[in-house]
Amino acid sequence: MTAVLEIEGLRKTYRTLRRGPRQALDGFDMVVEAGQVHGFLGPNGSGKTTTLRTLLGLIRPNGGRMRILGHEMPGSSPR
Repeated sequence: MTAVLEIEGLRKTYRTLRRGPRQALDGFDMVVEAGQVHGFLGPNGSGKTTTLRTLLGLIRPNGGRMRILGHEMPGSSPR
């Protein structure tokens, strides 16, 4: 099958004044093949919203690669 979403080694660290750096994502990997359905479940602070925001190009990750339909994200997000 063809992968419609590929995430490899996604990392995101937020810098806070009070608590110092906070790692929201640490090497997250995910592949969604055509025809599959996935849901994001997890406790508060587990990285669900951060993952979606990086896919949409709203925030920049510190590392990793993301592809939607074979297009590198967030560089191809206007297309």
